This record gives sequence, C-alpha cells and structure tokens, in this order.
Amino acid sequence: MSETEYKGYIIQLRAYNLSGISGKIIKVTSSGKRIRLRERTYNFKIPLNFLNELKSYIDNYEINLTNNLDRK
Repeated sequence: MSETEYKGYIIQLRAYNLSGISGKIIKVTSSGKRIRLRERTYNFKIPLNFLNELKSYIDNYEINLTNNLDRK
C-alpha cells in the first residue's frame, strides 16, 4: 500500500498478491475525516501507470470530485 499526496488529495494504491490492484482518491476534511471520492480496481495494471491515471483524473475532472465531496 502506498499513499501519494497530489493537489490536496491523497491517492492510495493497494496491490493484492495474485488478485489485482485498487486505487482510491481521498480528500481529508478540516475535521480530519477521510472521504473516498473515487475508486478503481484492475486485475492487472502497472502501479506507476495507475498512479499517473489517477493524477490525470484529478487534473481533468476535479469538478466531479468537488461535486462528489459536496454530496457527501
């Protein structure tokens, strides 16, 4: 498992032995609560490419993440 901070969000990658890889985009609120905004899972994906995919999603679709945060 690894966590990378990017533009105020936390990107969490977790790889499972023989079971795939999952990635989450998380926002930490001012109260310290961690809110999952997006989650993707693949059977196989190179971790660096997956990290770049999630960073690209933040760059291109941050409005969707903001709207999702407002709903939660």
